[in-house]
Amino acid sequence: MPKGKQLAVSQNLHRIEELAKQGKTDGQIATICGVSPSTFSEYKRRNPNLSEALRRGRSVEPLSNDLENIEKALVSAATGYTYNEVIKVPVLDKDDNLQLDEYGNPIMQIAKIIEKWSKPDISAVKFVLSNLKPQTWGDNRTKVIEVVESEELYEGDI
Repeated sequence: MPKGKQLAVSQNLHRIEELAKQGKTDGQIATICGVSPSTFSEYKRRNPNLSEALRRGRSVEPLSNDLENIEKALVSAATGYTYNEVIKVPVLDKDDNLQLDEYGNPIMQIAKIIEKWSKPDISAVKFVLSNLKPQTWGDNRTKVIEVVESEELYEGDI
């Protein structure tokens, strides 16, 4: 690998780690860095810092940092939550013509903010209950199948 490309890869270890977190393959990262996948692979073998950046990016630890936020979002979805809906209207000049921005889009202003309620999501409720109390709320398909298989059916039952 030319020295300039090696230096570019070395100076972008943080960016390479972020690309790995996003699920990019080594080949995709190599293309983004402007080198061939084989050259990137060779440089990865020679540069422990690059290998470490890829390992950190692909580790599960970043997800565990977000786990608390994910749990809060799941509880909110299961119990319902309030949110604000912002109603915007276009700004009119004194002749009732739309005022436009430099891109030709209407300029908008907030007319009102409405507090709304999002009802509980039944899928989130089922997920939470089946994981917190699996004996009570878990999936009972196996129990139903066992009962059906053990019952003898008579001609009149069909």
